[in-house]
Amino acid sequence: MLLIGLTGGIGAGKTEVSDYMHSRYAIKIIDADVISRNLLKKGSDAYAETQKNFPAEIFDDEGNIDRKAMRRLIFSDQVARQKLERIIHPRVRTEIKKQLNLSSSDYCILSAPLLIEAGMNDLVSRLLIVDSTEEIRIQRVVARDQCSRGNVEKIIASQLDDSKRLQAADDIVTNNGNHASLTKQLDKLHKKYLNLTDQASHNRTYV
Repeated sequence: MLLIGLTGGIGAGKTEVSDYMHSRYAIKIIDADVISRNLLKKGSDAYAETQKNFPAEIFDDEGNIDRKAMRRLIFSDQVARQKLERIIHPRVRTEIKKQLNLSSSDYCILSAPLLIEAGMNDLVSRLLIVDSTEEIRIQRVVARDQCSRGNVEKIIASQLDDSKRLQAADDIVTNNGNHASLTKQLDKLHKKYLNLTDQASHNRTYV
């Protein structure tokens, strides 16, 4: 199964890309963020481990993990971020493999904001980067999350440098606000990925 790793900086438009590929071409999307949220639900073993290792301030009145509070903590405290990664990343990898094995899609897309940083490159056949200017990304996240510009800038600063992300890419799409331009790029990529899938099937090997 051809697995495309989809990533990009915060606000670049990963969801816009994955939503289009799923709705237009019925491509299976494996979303690492959704997996993480489910794994950290109250009552899970990952939740119990998080509860032991993190302060009460990141939990709400009902004992659920407050995602905004957690995000503020891990993007301002490297030790806390590494601690959460040790808890969640191995479990996420296991679930990704499980979903991939169950998929009947022509190919699959793994959407993961920290795909490169989390060392998940070995799971994917190709790496697709969604690129956008930093200013556009900041404006999108401020509007989407109703947060301050300063908070978004801190998150961007904590993520992989854009140039390093682009250097790791096999494929790049530019998403600076023109939806028609974005979908045109994605249509071409879909054809490319189908060809790669056909080649892999013909050769009985994985790309």
